Amino acid sequence: YWVNLSIFFLAILVSLFTWPYLDQELAIQWQNGEASATVPRWLGIVTMPAVMILVISIFVLFLRFDPKRDGVSSETRSTIITLFMAVFFAGHILILLNGLGVEMNERVYGGLIIGLLCIVLGNIMPKVRMNHTVGLRTTWTLKNKTVWELSNRFTGRLFFAAGLVILPLAIPLSEYYVLIATGILLCVAVTGVLH
Repeated sequence: YWVNLSIFFLAILVSLFTWPYLDQELAIQWQNGEASATVPRWLGIVTMPAVMILVISIFVLFLRFDPKRDGVSSETRSTIITLFMAVFFAGHILILLNGLGVEMNERVYGGLIIGLLCIVLGNIMPKVRMNHTVGLRTTWTLKNKTVWELSNRFTGRLFFAAGLVILPLAIPLSEYYVLIATGILLCVAVTGVLH
């Protein structure tokens, strides 16, 4: 709880500290290394903190109405929320650095985040018990506890391995990281479901 709250307030503090030095327009989306969408400075600095609150609220709401919510332990729930917070905080820092005129390769940045996400997700999945919110949720896994455990353990290992592959490729192959990461993750998802 305190870690997540600290990440949120750190995002606010960094925004306030950098406000006077930011460009009047902030890039929030990039394509081929160029900014493809910009917003006014005030909107740029509140976007990610607002997204943090929105996504976490939706996640908590889904868990609240999940009939099998006990399958997600409080420790796993906290880890997932911290993961969300860290990803959006990283995105927030990217927006601010770009607004300060710091040259950043958003492809490398994105590739590193995706790789780390896969590694953390790979560690979470084998520990999650049957539920409708987190894990590999298919008709078969939600009907049988053994199938759930085997499928999530297997797919968790695949995600972990995918993260180990995507992470080092983010820098040398940054130009193609979206294509590479999407292909790898699609293979992981399909293999997990088929398994």
